[in-house]
Amino acid sequence: MIKLQYEAGEITALAIQQTESQRLIAASLVPELEKEIVLQENALRILIGEMPDSVSRGTSFEHLFAENKDISLGSPLEIIRK
Repeated sequence: MIKLQYEAGEITALAIQQTESQRLIAASLVPELEKEIVLQENALRILIGEMPDSVSRGTSFEHLFAENKDISLGSPLEIIRK
């Protein structure tokens, strides 16, 4: 998107350099975050009495949503009134 804006003359080359720099910074954080995830997974497994190991995950987030779509928690105003 930034490159298209640059080609259209809407932004300068500095914006492209800044965007690339931000992308590289974010990419450099990934290994550290993955290491922290493993440490937390191991700590959780120890707390539940299991040996440290990787935690298996599914690729779908559908199981996180309620199967019954009729659940209503009400509006925040109704919760405060009670």
